[in-house]
Amino acid sequence: MWRSAAPKLGKVASARHLALATAAWGVAAVQENGTLTPAPSVPLPLAVVEDVVADTDCLGWFGDGCGSINSRDLCVSSRDGSAWGQLQGRKVFGEPCLWCGGKSCEPGNAELCIPVSLVVGNLSSGSEEANCSSGQGSVSWISWEDGIQKEVSNSAGAVRRNVSFEPKLMDGPASVGQACRHVSVADGRTQDAAGKNYYSTWTAQSLEECFELCRWRFDCTGVEFMPANSYCEIWNAGIGWSQAVANYSCYTARRLEEVISASEMAAVVPEATSATPQNASKSTAQGDWVWVAGAGALCVLAALALFLFLYSRSSNKKKLVKRAIDMRLKKASDAAAVESAGSGDETAPLVNSRFNSGVGGFPGAVPQQGFFQQMSLLPALMPNMGFGG
Repeated sequence: MWRSAAPKLGKVASARHLALATAAWGVAAVQENGTLTPAPSVPLPLAVVEDVVADTDCLGWFGDGCGSINSRDLCVSSRDGSAWGQLQGRKVFGEPCLWCGGKSCEPGNAELCIPVSLVVGNLSSGSEEANCSSGQGSVSWISWEDGIQKEVSNSAGAVRRNVSFEPKLMDGPASVGQACRHVSVADGRTQDAAGKNYYSTWTAQSLEECFELCRWRFDCTGVEFMPANSYCEIWNAGIGWSQAVANYSCYTARRLEEVISASEMAAVVPEATSATPQNASKSTAQGDWVWVAGAGALCVLAALALFLFLYSRSSNKKKLVKRAIDMRLKKASDAAAVESAGSGDETAPLVNSRFNSGVGGFPGAVPQQGFFQQMSLLPALMPNMGFGG
């Protein structure tokens, strides 16, 4: 925004500007050699700040302030609708914009367009003031709207938010109309004349265009719209109340996750209306890419973990099969060795068989053909061998 450390109003300044300076700087302002040298600035009364300049009805309200305009056509057809009603004790709200001939309006400042009330020194050659009497402000709505779109498209960090809107109904039926309020039904604007107002003021041809302006404001909390005057308020303070006022409507904004960059604007704006965005601070569009990258990394890690698990399971299974085969081969080898030696090896009966000794048995053995079977026949042989009686 435009600021001046040592404000002066040159001879070319209008009588109205001198009156504004006198109102702001008081009787201490002294005119010397046709130049007004003001005393230290003091805040303007709220009534003065809210004053709408005469003969500016044809000018569009530009809510980002004249100082953010870089286009001659947009500048000479606009008035300042910034949320700041005054700067350094000088009124800026409602002031016609001044185009400084394509050059900086003051050395050391980059603004090419400023509110007329901030003129200091002599005007640059080629300077043009927005007004309705000369027809300068009679720019078609399409051209003015196109100027806003270009300003936003060329702005660094401009981001369109995905926002939904809900009507605010606190006082009376919706058919009556509702005007937005802050913390109470009577709180329609800041009472600090030097402070930031609850909203910036824009011109919008429809409620949807008013919504679109809000989508391009990073701090927009809702909108108030009056179709009869194409009047659109973009709120930056919380909307806690609404008041029944005929022909007005109030909506609160609810931000969704999706964010769209300025370069994608043409693809998302409805065909029924042109987009009318404005400058916005950098948003968290990069955050969406971080989430996408993070989700992709998690998927890769999950796939890798599954592969390692299956590989480990397959490897263990192969080891178990090999071990079982080795055990079977060993048992077969041992059995073959016993058979070839002709030994019953009664000290290691086979599992799941039954040992038959001739006088009983125990689980886990098989019939034997060796020493124990021969011993079991002794009782029967003893009489024949001369034993027994």
